[in-house]
Amino acid sequence: VLAMRPRPGLNEQLASLSGQERSARVGPLPIAAGLDQSFHVRVVVPLLMRLGRLLEMITPARTLAAARLRVERGGSPHGLTAMQFLGLRAASTALGILAGLALLRWPIATGMANGLVAVLAVFAGILLPDYWLERQIEARERAIRVALPYSIDLMVACAEAGLGLDQSLSEVMRRQPGPLAEEFGRLLKEVGLGKTRAEAWRDLSHRVGVEELRLFASAIYQADQMGTSIARVLRGQSDALRARYSMWVREEAAKLPVKMMFPLVFFIFPALFVVVLGPASVNIMRSLAFLTP
Repeated sequence: VLAMRPRPGLNEQLASLSGQERSARVGPLPIAAGLDQSFHVRVVVPLLMRLGRLLEMITPARTLAAARLRVERGGSPHGLTAMQFLGLRAASTALGILAGLALLRWPIATGMANGLVAVLAVFAGILLPDYWLERQIEARERAIRVALPYSIDLMVACAEAGLGLDQSLSEVMRRQPGPLAEEFGRLLKEVGLGKTRAEAWRDLSHRVGVEELRLFASAIYQADQMGTSIARVLRGQSDALRARYSMWVREEAAKLPVKMMFPLVFFIFPALFVVVLGPASVNIMRSLAFLTP
């Protein structure tokens, strides 16, 4: 019976094999693979990774850990890693030095001014990556500080409705996307991968530089260790965060007059003087010209 079962003929087998070879040949060539990606992904990122690996071998472990923490606090902007940031800083420093040497070779000013511009170019190349990362960190921490009271209120409502802490965090992630939701999502992933809840909350408080979130993480950690009601702890933290948020808003409002001083002096007052004193100066000049014999 098995011998009578129809088998594919030789021509059919050759046709199937030739079809497979043809499909393999039609596939993208290795030299053309990835050309549809951007220049940043194909060239800049691998170059920064290579520079970062070279610097990783000569960078102390403490400096590398500090760079990794800063990148994490900034939310890894544009998918940046610690090695890529080290490579970016090295490349920016090299470009700054080259720009300074080029200014000394082909001056754009005379005397000390050109030397000052060259020195400023070198310092700009050295400090620009750190300045950019600090701005990213400040913007992310500000977004977390603003979103934290509303997220805690939502967690209070979820906890009083009968949901657990993980379900409350998931609800915050679903309803209020942002940097805080990303941190909560990372915490839940770490817990799901086997890290204890206490370690996950401790790492969260160490990773994020917002003092209010650190206090909240500490309170949740203590409540989890002592077996206290999560809803009661969340209610107390919500009231405390509301008070701290109100004080922070008042502090930011008190800084506005000082921040507005420089735009007023350098941009608004000169235009105001031109508009107000311009016609008066014209009339004064005409009067003087009329009185002059």
